[in-house]
Amino acid sequence: MRADGATARVLALGQISGDWGGASGLAEEVLWYAARAEDGRGEPTALRDALLRWTGRGSVHEVTLAVHAGVLSTSQWWGRAHEIVELADAGDTVASRLVERLGEEIGLLAASLLARRGQQDSAVPVVLGGGIRAAGDALLVAAVRRVLAARAPRATLSVAAAAPITGAVHLALEAVRHDVRSPT
Repeated sequence: MRADGATARVLALGQISGDWGGASGLAEEVLWYAARAEDGRGEPTALRDALLRWTGRGSVHEVTLAVHAGVLSTSQWWGRAHEIVELADAGDTVASRLVERLGEEIGLLAASLLARRGQQDSAVPVVLGGGIRAAGDALLVAAVRRVLAARAPRATLSVAAAAPITGAVHLALEAVRHDVRSPT
């Protein structure tokens, strides 16, 4: 949002809106890479074993068939993003590529929003929050910084110290306090 109130938004509906990343994008990619690791088309990755642990299945083949049949949904492991980051930090090459790609996508998203508001050459803050904030991963943040440096070089990146809900709760409490203090 610009100081004059003008905003820019991007649909984040996955592939159909040109979006990639977030919990759903990572879940789909984990299954893809795990399947390829298991059948030999791809390189080995600890994501395969993680996926089997998350689903309680004996093979990625079983997971794939369960997802295809609608018995299992990739949304069931959306909350595992932090484990993907941990695997990347532990040196898993495939997980590292996913985390870097996610950082690049976040950087592209931020830079495109700034460009649409004519702020790509302005000194503006870019704040990472939500699950990204929770991860706070150096690899991810470095990828975001690289993209911003190339596309919005004066932007400053920071990672929120508290979950986004914290600010909403503070605002709600302040509104309640104001209502209680104000005469009716």
